[in-house]
Amino acid sequence: MPISILSRNLFEDIGRDFWHDIVRYRSRGLEFRDVVVYPTQAMALAKSLGVVRGGPDWPYFPFQIVLRHCRGPVPIRCDARPDATEGPAERAGAGLWCGPVSHHFGHMVADFGMRIAASARFDPDTPLVFSTWDRDGPAPPHFFWEILDHLGVPRGRVRLVARPTRFARLRALPQAAADEA
Repeated sequence: MPISILSRNLFEDIGRDFWHDIVRYRSRGLEFRDVVVYPTQAMALAKSLGVVRGGPDWPYFPFQIVLRHCRGPVPIRCDARPDATEGPAERAGAGLWCGPVSHHFGHMVADFGMRIAASARFDPDTPLVFSTWDRDGPAPPHFFWEILDHLGVPRGRVRLVARPTRFARLRALPQAAADEA
């Protein structure tokens, strides 16, 4: 068999599996067991900095690009692995990861709004998980709760992580929108 045919078939097979996985992820998200979610540790949302630190310490973190906070039409990491400075203080059952609580309205809507909307409808019994600053940090801004109210999310369903928390099962749906501006 000529190399060109072998190469073409190999890439077609890889491509088919890749797109199958992407389609499956986009409809059901990915779920992991025994994941520690850390409070928000840093958030610099300026275009030049684009760093979010905190949230889930996903297994194989460097390879979980589509699960993490990304920008642009192609997933490009603009977050960093949480600092595991202290072990998990709390335990939780299942959760749907939605993102950090941003104190900037535009970023909260553009970066996380679609994931929140999809997660709210995906499984109505599972808590929506957000990282926030530690207990001494600022409370979520009023517009955070207004966004959730607008999407029909009961406030009792929201789990704010202000201390490291180990989730027995944590699922994340796609970010669903990309900031290209």
